[in-house]
Amino acid sequence: MEVAHAKNYYVFPIYPMLFAGGAVVIDRMIDQWLRTRAALVRTTTRAALVAIILLAALPAIPLVTWMLPPERLLAYQNAIGFKPAKAEVHHEALLPQPVADQFGWPEMVREVAAIYNSLPPEDRAQTGIWAGNYGEAGAINQFGPQYGLPRAYSRHQNHWYWGPPPQVYKNLIVIQWSYEDVRDNCTSFQAFEHYERFGMGEENAPMYLCRGVTFDIQEIWWHSHHWN
Repeated sequence: MEVAHAKNYYVFPIYPMLFAGGAVVIDRMIDQWLRTRAALVRTTTRAALVAIILLAALPAIPLVTWMLPPERLLAYQNAIGFKPAKAEVHHEALLPQPVADQFGWPEMVREVAAIYNSLPPEDRAQTGIWAGNYGEAGAINQFGPQYGLPRAYSRHQNHWYWGPPPQVYKNLIVIQWSYEDVRDNCTSFQAFEHYERFGMGEENAPMYLCRGVTFDIQEIWWHSHHWN
């Protein structure tokens, strides 16, 4: 994983096993060393080791459990001078990526629903949702049914395999499209601002209602796969 420059969380599941195995080895080493000491020394030493481990772990608890509200977590990081390394190449957020990626999804889906449900019924029937990444598509497909949203599609990574949409849409609600993409692929369009302070920075971009889509989404789907 290190040689391939993988992200640190790819191997998270193996850490508990390594900690457990290491703890057994360390315990045996300490036990063998203490057998040659007096009973009082053994008891005192064990208590001191436990205290040292606990005291060393305490400062890290707010950082690894994410129990603090965002403002307090940021204040705590600043107070101890800790700045977590970027886990994603284009990570731009106030919070660490695993934390920031938990913010903003229900709010984003409500905003998409507001756009979709503002359309006349005949327009809604011809309007699809194209998400810029699998997180957005997944959020819409998770929270969207309660708002009557159609299934979202995305060409991003493995989410591409759930496409193409079953119909050619006349209009699209597009997420994470650039102004140039919208200008070049829509007959007309309308922008809707989106911002989530504690979410991922890449999500803080306008969403667009693209009217009169100038391409056939089914036709381009098979050569529009996006890996990053």
